[in-house]
Amino acid sequence: MTSFDESMFSFDMEEAEDILEKARREVRQRDGRICICGHPMATHTEFHGVTTCKPSKMQCKCKQSRAVIEVSDTRVFRRKGRGNGAAHALSAGIVAAKQAELDLEYLIEARCDTCQTEGVPISPVNVTREFVATEEETGYSVFMCDKCRAL
Repeated sequence: MTSFDESMFSFDMEEAEDILEKARREVRQRDGRICICGHPMATHTEFHGVTTCKPSKMQCKCKQSRAVIEVSDTRVFRRKGRGNGAAHALSAGIVAAKQAELDLEYLIEARCDTCQTEGVPISPVNVTREFVATEEETGYSVFMCDKCRAL
């Protein structure tokens, strides 16, 4: 093995150290938005039109990110969903945020994504590509009113 030789690089080490120090001092831009899947938008990546969501060691099946909430601390939104409505990952995160007394702001209107009725109580629901409600996590979530969920 050869010893480290700074001259092999085309940049100056002092310049690199200055840049590193600046990066340490910069405040990272916080993204407090939460996707309809129930996880922070910062855990989503898109590459060539394919969305992936990795909120922790687990891989979420989210295929279409959509910001629906802004929260002061996204850490409570790293939960696994167990179904629809109250069992959805988004609902679990909202409950945890309320318990932690975090600031929540909704970025969406209370409107059913299926029938477009406004002002009705809605729930996050896993759906197939054909908008059929399913308990199974499919990677697609929408807000549905109770009437549309029952169909």
